[in-house]
Amino acid sequence: MLNIILPHFLRDPDERLPKIHTPAFNQILRFARVQAALYSTADLYQTYLCNQLTLPEYCAYASPLSQQVGMNNIVVQHGSSLDITPNEAQILCAGLNQFYGGDAQFTPIRPDLWQIKLSQLIDWKIENIFNLHQILNPDNAPNDWLQLSTEAQMWLHSHPINQNRKPCSINALWFWNAPADKAYHASAAVATDSAWTSHSSLNIQPLPDDFQGWRLACENHKIDLNETVIFSEKFVNVGNAWTYADTLAQWDAQFFAPVWADLCSGSLKNVRIVCEKNTLTVSSQARFAFWKRLKSFDGKQF
Repeated sequence: MLNIILPHFLRDPDERLPKIHTPAFNQILRFARVQAALYSTADLYQTYLCNQLTLPEYCAYASPLSQQVGMNNIVVQHGSSLDITPNEAQILCAGLNQFYGGDAQFTPIRPDLWQIKLSQLIDWKIENIFNLHQILNPDNAPNDWLQLSTEAQMWLHSHPINQNRKPCSINALWFWNAPADKAYHASAAVATDSAWTSHSSLNIQPLPDDFQGWRLACENHKIDLNETVIFSEKFVNVGNAWTYADTLAQWDAQFFAPVWADLCSGSLKNVRIVCEKNTLTVSSQARFAFWKRLKSFDGKQF
């Protein structure tokens, strides 16, 4: 079965969205079997992409963020949307190492993901970066985590790099333990646009611009398309509602339309689309259920 994994695909139920245009996905939705799901974003990553998140002893992850605190909310931008350069990451980690004087050692794994090593065992019960959009309140964090986070935030706030980065300054770090291992979904290959491929032992391939490109890649590598996974972060940092609607219409034309065509031709046998709230499954035979009424996707639920 082809699995399409789309973190953040569904929007908040209370959000006002412009008109959604997804004719191909509406056809898939019409004939699909929909099930409620209770996946966290981390579950999606660990099950379908990242199976090597374990860190050495005394180490944890440090994810750079841009954080803006308002009267009634906290707006957070992940490092992946900040275009942090390798040079910026090296400079900031070197500065933090000097600031902590050996009590903490920072090393960039990639520009938007760093590692911190401390002299004592780390056992923070803190949510990981994948779920950060769901848990913006660290009130239950241990004192040593809060102290480290506050010190790093104050140091970053005054760093010269951030004088040229406003309003998207790198002004906070989210420290988190490597999550416990989960059983991952076995597949012939994973096509993805994610930077987390370095934490995977799976057969990772770059995600083409459209589904036809992935079909061709599978043919060239003699991979069974029906046994692959497409894992796209296209909707993770999509931003406002209008950008979401535009991105969705583009994905409908480039991926859902050819997927539906391949289901109708029988070259695809079964397709499963997975996000945090819902899972839908559709087979090539389902299209013969002509009595099912056409559905219109609203961007919020299947």
